[in-house]
Amino acid sequence: MRMSRNVSSALKVFSLLAGACVGCGEVPDSSFHRRVVPAAAPAHDATSAPGAPAADQAPALTVNGHISSEGSGTVEQGLAGSKILAVAKTVNVFALGANGELVPVAQTDVKPGGAFTALLPKDTSPTGIFILKVEDVAGAIVGSGIVNGLPAFVKAFFVDATVDTVTSFKAEILVTLAKKGVPGVQNYLNVIDAYVNAQLANSIAVDGVLSTDLTTLISATSDAVIAAENVIVDALQKAGIPVDLSALEAAQASAVSGVDGLVTSSTGSLVTASKNLVAALEAATSKAAAPIDQAIFNAIVSGGATFTAAFKGGTAGSGAPDLGFEVSKAIFALETALTTASVADGFAKSGVASGILDAVTKGCAAFTADVASAASLADLEAAKAAFTKALLGGGGGGAGGGILALLATLAADLSAVIQNVDTTIAPLESDLTAAFATFDKSAIDAALAKFDAGTTKAIPAKLQAAVSDVDATAIANAIRLVKKQVVQ
Repeated sequence: MRMSRNVSSALKVFSLLAGACVGCGEVPDSSFHRRVVPAAAPAHDATSAPGAPAADQAPALTVNGHISSEGSGTVEQGLAGSKILAVAKTVNVFALGANGELVPVAQTDVKPGGAFTALLPKDTSPTGIFILKVEDVAGAIVGSGIVNGLPAFVKAFFVDATVDTVTSFKAEILVTLAKKGVPGVQNYLNVIDAYVNAQLANSIAVDGVLSTDLTTLISATSDAVIAAENVIVDALQKAGIPVDLSALEAAQASAVSGVDGLVTSSTGSLVTASKNLVAALEAATSKAAAPIDQAIFNAIVSGGATFTAAFKGGTAGSGAPDLGFEVSKAIFALETALTTASVADGFAKSGVASGILDAVTKGCAAFTADVASAASLADLEAAKAAFTKALLGGGGGGAGGGILALLATLAADLSAVIQNVDTTIAPLESDLTAAFATFDKSAIDAALAKFDAGTTKAIPAKLQAAVSDVDATAIANAIRLVKKQVVQ
């Protein structure tokens, strides 16, 4: 199809999709070196002799662990790092109590190369969570890990647990959360995974050395996790989707939760870390529809904005280096994973030609790669602009004009269609940007709902002059999802 000469200028509307993007807990006494055997399971220490347990003993969970030197933490911080393999001697396993207490349940030696095997007794952790503490020969804690025992015990599978900088940092956050008395600490397993990625954890470890205030950074991160989940639940309730907190706790702990992507769904299939929170929310709400209900997506976007604001507020005046970009990138990476998955799913369900689906798939893959390699806010903006162009065009005709150009009919005046869409998006763009600028939860909820109403109802009708009904809906959803990646 030959496109109008005015397409290039008319497509300026889609630049609006780029949006604005801004952006220790206490450890247990390290003198625990003796073998501690819980009364409920007297023979389930990691060094016990092999053989079937007695009839009155609960079955044990086998954890095949591996200590990794990857990451930017240091053994002096207790965050693993490059030296951990040289100093790691033993691994102590603690059951995490509801108030953050750590009760020893097993101990095992670290083998050459960093491997270890531990047997975790069933029904010894009130939360279903176990904390792994790696110690050196002097008894100092040099790294940590997390094992979510509930799904493992239920499904009776082996658990592979890594200990590195990321797991050490997340373990400290989780213990800190428990010590703060938050109800249902299991609820936060996937929230931690969703909003604290490897790059952010490593950057905080580095800046913790520079600021000599790692405790403040851990506390600020834990507060941000709490704030994010509170906003997510509140946003869903305001949208008329009640969250059953007990169901959320159960979903987080046993159906889809874990650490660093080592999770299983109720069907036994692996669930990627970026979707753990979504799956848990779907399980705990009465109206959610897979793969991502728009209200859940809105709630996660709101949670991301709140996480950023809470973290920055928690580190203000602490002397810690500015981690604003790293926090923003972590949130943006999560939303990118959810956005691209939903955009691709929307086009696949619309029944478009395979060539168009290929273009969508390539555009989503390039967007994800660009976000992962971004080193500045400008890089994130460039990634969004490139993704927008790939999906919706940036001038020229044919395949070079993006998915909308591929779908448009010969009879359509594409320039006029896009101008019509522009008038619909413009006021919504303003509302959404203003809401995020103030971090007003009510304003954010209202702006996201208004934007959804505009794109899901008005825009498809405007696009139908150029494309089919199903294609118009897919494009409108792509506009909606990309635009809502607005974190300040």
